[in-house]
Amino acid sequence: MQIILKCLREERLIEVEHTFSETGKQLQNKYRYVGAPCESYGSGLIVDMLYDTENQAGFRDWDWEDFKFKRDGNWYDSDELVGCKIDRRYLRREYLKRANVDESYGVRNAKFFTLRYSRWISKKDGKPTPQEHIKINHLTGEEYDDRPGSYSADGTKKYELETLEKVFAFSLFGVFFAAEYNGEKDNPQIQLFDPRIDEDYITFSYWGDNILHLVWDADDGRENHLELIGEFTSK
Repeated sequence: MQIILKCLREERLIEVEHTFSETGKQLQNKYRYVGAPCESYGSGLIVDMLYDTENQAGFRDWDWEDFKFKRDGNWYDSDELVGCKIDRRYLRREYLKRANVDESYGVRNAKFFTLRYSRWISKKDGKPTPQEHIKINHLTGEEYDDRPGSYSADGTKKYELETLEKVFAFSLFGVFFAAEYNGEKDNPQIQLFDPRIDEDYITFSYWGDNILHLVWDADDGRENHLELIGEFTSK
C-alpha cells in the first residue's frame, strides 16, 4: 500500500494530509484525489458503478467462501465459479460497447496465460455395465459395477506472455497439444490445435468462454474426460 501511495503522490494524482492529535501524536493520514476527472470505463470506473446492484460494469459479485474447497468433506464444483467469471466478462464487454470505447480498456494487465485442467472418467450415458464387470454383493444380493470409481487429476500450467514463444507444445494425460500465441497485449489470444492432423481445438481469448472439453473411450468401456480452462491473468 505504501509503495502504491508513494507512486500516486509522485504522479501528482493524490495529496496527503497528515493529521495529529492534541498531544502531537500522528494519526491516520487523509488522502485527496487531485488528478484529472475519471472516465467511467477501464481503470476509471466510479465507485457508484462498482456498487450498482445490476453490476453493469461486470465486476466480481461472488464471495470466495461460496467456491473454495472444504476440508470437512464437502466441496464445491469449480464449474460454478468459471460460469460466474464468464458472465462477468460478458457484462464488462457489453458495458464497453455501450460506452463506445475500445475493448482494450477492459483488459486487466494480462501478464500470464493460465491453463487449468481436470481429467476424470465416467460411465457412458445410457450404456449398461458390461457383463464382465457385474459382481454380486453376497451380503445384500445386490449387483454392482466392480470397475474402479471415477477418478480425477487436476493441475495448472502458467506461461508468462512476455517470454512466451510464438509456438509452443505440451501434453496432458497422453493428449498432445500445440499452441500459437497471437494477438497483442491489449487483446491476447492463444490458438490450441492438434499438430498431427492440423485440427484446431479452440482459440482462448480474453473475452471468450475459454473452455475446451474433450471426451474419448477408456479401455474399460467408460469415457475419459479432459477439460481445459484458459485465462489471461495478472499474476
